[in-house]
Amino acid sequence: MMTTLTDLQIVGELGWTMQLIHDYSRNNVICAHWRPPYGDTDQRVQAIAKHVFGLKTILWLYDPRDWCLAESTPNGSACSPGNGPQTFSDLKNALHGFVNSAKQKGLIILEHEQSTRAVAGFKYIFPLMKKLKWVTLSIPDALRLPWYQ
Repeated sequence: MMTTLTDLQIVGELGWTMQLIHDYSRNNVICAHWRPPYGDTDQRVQAIAKHVFGLKTILWLYDPRDWCLAESTPNGSACSPGNGPQTFSDLKNALHGFVNSAKQKGLIILEHEQSTRAVAGFKYIFPLMKKLKWVTLSIPDALRLPWYQ
């Protein structure tokens, strides 16, 4: 959790992550945005990200908690009832609610790809998003921001 770290630890986490992305990207890019793990951020963390590294903090509007349906729980959820989907059907219902919401504020849905169930959730909802005429864009394109520094 970023808010529990000291300023120096935050600098280390962000700095080394940016260094790895730079070193292993094809064009040696420097990120312009970041998503805090678990959405855990505050003004101090965001100030370090912005003023030390030039990073814009990006948060999501909807979290289906798709990570609850991990492979380690073959018939259920890694989350307790009421704190995330207990079944794939629950995940589909949550995603349906998101894509059937009002379009004026847009959707930024946090999706994970750490399990086949989470990926299946995206594969399930993406055609419905297209059918409902949602425009799908990357974060930089949607917010009209540069991709890299």
